[in-house]
Amino acid sequence: MKNSAAVKPHGEYIKEIKHLLPKEAFSPDPRKLKLMLTYFLALIVTYFLFAFASSLVLYSFLSIIAAHCLSCLGFLAHELSHDSIIKNKRSRYLLEVIGWGINLIPATLWNRVHNHTHHTQINTIKDPDRLYLKSERTIATNLYTRAFYPNHKSLRWNPFVAFHFIPYIFRNIVAAFNPKRSKPDLLPYKPRYSI
Repeated sequence: MKNSAAVKPHGEYIKEIKHLLPKEAFSPDPRKLKLMLTYFLALIVTYFLFAFASSLVLYSFLSIIAAHCLSCLGFLAHELSHDSIIKNKRSRYLLEVIGWGINLIPATLWNRVHNHTHHTQINTIKDPDRLYLKSERTIATNLYTRAFYPNHKSLRWNPFVAFHFIPYIFRNIVAAFNPKRSKPDLLPYKPRYSI
């Protein structure tokens, strides 16, 4: 996709690519609502069981289950945001707020950064998920890249890569709540936000 001066509305982007994908790519799968409910209930039960855990092994086991449930809810919220589970806007948004919110991610932020900016500006200068340009490389961006992106300059089995989503969301939240200021150094591109 060419780098245009203005960001295309999400609806226009969908119209452009819709004919390139099979029809089933745009068919909702409401059966995944049961999956969301299952992960949500498992997470609640896991949190409840923390109160009764008395050993480090049990805490570790429960932490792994909670992390898995939170990750799955995030992935399902991502699918929701692409209308691939349900089409009803109000219900979808409510479920997105729950799926993202339980992961401490504002649904509106995800929508702006991912759906309305990343997907419409993939691999252009206006893509908030792109790699840093040479002109954007600083000590901070180099350290950030080495720590959180898989690359040949970091450790072979880099455990920090698994936590990349935490600073990714944090840097986008910081940018969103500072609309009049320039983008943070660790953000490749700052989408437009409205109040």
